[in-house]
Amino acid sequence: MTNLESDTKDHYFLAHKHAKSWPCKNGDTFLPNAYDPIWHTPSTVPFEQRTYDAAFVGALHPDRKAVVNAMRADGYLVDVQHGPIFAEYSEIYHQARVAIVTTTHGHSGASMRFFENAAHGCLVLAGPCADKDELKPDGIVWFENHTDAREKAAHYLRNPDEAQAMIARSMAWVQPHTWGARAATIIEWLEKRG
Repeated sequence: MTNLESDTKDHYFLAHKHAKSWPCKNGDTFLPNAYDPIWHTPSTVPFEQRTYDAAFVGALHPDRKAVVNAMRADGYLVDVQHGPIFAEYSEIYHQARVAIVTTTHGHSGASMRFFENAAHGCLVLAGPCADKDELKPDGIVWFENHTDAREKAAHYLRNPDEAQAMIARSMAWVQPHTWGARAATIIEWLEKRG
């Protein structure tokens, strides 16, 4: 029996609620990803003056690439990069009106980008997410496939006032979802255990 198969673990804190695959004697707690308010700050660039219509930083899996290609086919300027972190990562999103956020293969829980890009002040264009009902996000624009994504992106890019209203809602929703708050949840669990 490997260590991971053991039922002697104290407790699991799961970033993706559906990911639990082995027993734990003291149960588990859903503790989703989050953002860092030091690095993931709101853009100071006015929405309509940003360089890019959309951005995506990360591994360009097929579902993500389909959204990028659909937007580019419609003539939108989409910045795609793999590797930037911290300030460089945030600078890219500060220059983007829309942040493309898809989970891996469309069935995972909310990635860090989900929270980070809301904190950046981008319109979060998000694909299917297994944790959506649990997180109850506000101000996120949901899409089902790349065709739906291109249509919704086009709508909001043509209607900047609507886009900025959605951004204000997502920025308000994301405020409590910091890594500090996640750490506090773990500390609180430990203190209750004594």
